[in-house]
Amino acid sequence: MGSHDAADDASERQQRSLRRHVAVALFGLLLIAVGLAVDFVLHALDPDLAGEEGLFTVKNPGHLFLAVGIAATALGLSGAASVMINASSDEVRVLRVGRLSLGVGLVALIISLGYIAAGPGFGHGHGDVADALNLSDGTRLSSAVAADVDRSRLPPGEAVALATLAWSRSGSLTDAELRHDHEDSESAAADLTPGQAEALAAQIAAAAEVIPAFNTPEGAEAAGYMRGSNSVSGVGAHWIKWSLVDRPFDPAAPSMLLFEEVKLGEGPELVGLSYWVSSPDEPEGFAGDTDVWHRHFGLCFHSGMLYVEDIPDRSSCEGDWINGSDLWMLHAWIVPGMENRLGQFAVVNPRLTTREIYITQSWRP
Repeated sequence: MGSHDAADDASERQQRSLRRHVAVALFGLLLIAVGLAVDFVLHALDPDLAGEEGLFTVKNPGHLFLAVGIAATALGLSGAASVMINASSDEVRVLRVGRLSLGVGLVALIISLGYIAAGPGFGHGHGDVADALNLSDGTRLSSAVAADVDRSRLPPGEAVALATLAWSRSGSLTDAELRHDHEDSESAAADLTPGQAEALAAQIAAAAEVIPAFNTPEGAEAAGYMRGSNSVSGVGAHWIKWSLVDRPFDPAAPSMLLFEEVKLGEGPELVGLSYWVSSPDEPEGFAGDTDVWHRHFGLCFHSGMLYVEDIPDRSSCEGDWINGSDLWMLHAWIVPGMENRLGQFAVVNPRLTTREIYITQSWRP
């Protein structure tokens, strides 16, 4: 009789334990549902959120609900399974293996969550992948990947950004767009109000703060910029950070850097900053009306390097074709020693033409 009561007590304890573990798992599922709902609402209210957050972002409460929910579900299910294994009278090897697998799986889950929260995935990847796979016109980037476009020269994140930029625009270009000419564009004479002058000075100061970090090609590459064009007389070579292209104008975050060999026989050095932003019309940039925005149309890039421009449509480009009709570019000649007599934001800088480079360096043949 006593042994029967003891068995009943043990069975009741196992049942209570099983119910507790199942309750924890169900609570975890509820947290997962709440996390998904919160994440959906936040992204619906702020479409740009995907580009700002990572796979796990603390400031998004939906992600916290999801993380806690996944952990609770895993703990509850593993606990319930352990109770069931302990209650089994069949002490075969498979049950022992199952118990061991539960422990290993739980440890792996904890390590994975910790890696996501504090490792390379923290604050990176989620937004880029979301933007890359789901484009504004409802198509998916898989078509671009399947096109066998070589982007191997670029870091993975920058390759995704380039592909997204190229494949999010379609259509073809008109003859008028392909006949554009901006080579003689000069920056208008400054005629600023006191408020505009103060705002411009603050913007120039913010832009100038980043110059020391990008003075050399090595520094630029370390910051994510990769050479994207050959050297052009009066401009230099464009080094592009694709993840900054198509972003709102920010003086302290130039999407491009301009490098040129100023001192003959020596390596290229930073000569200017450049911005490439998306806008249906000429965008607002630096304060005042001295900006000289221009556009490049039908750009064809091979592995992030400009191959040719003025290509009318994607079918004529074997690489990444960028329409360019809504992308506006601005050059800022604010690097010390590279002041531009045509204006601070003129398209070209006479200091960088072949003739003037040779003269300013007192070069002797």
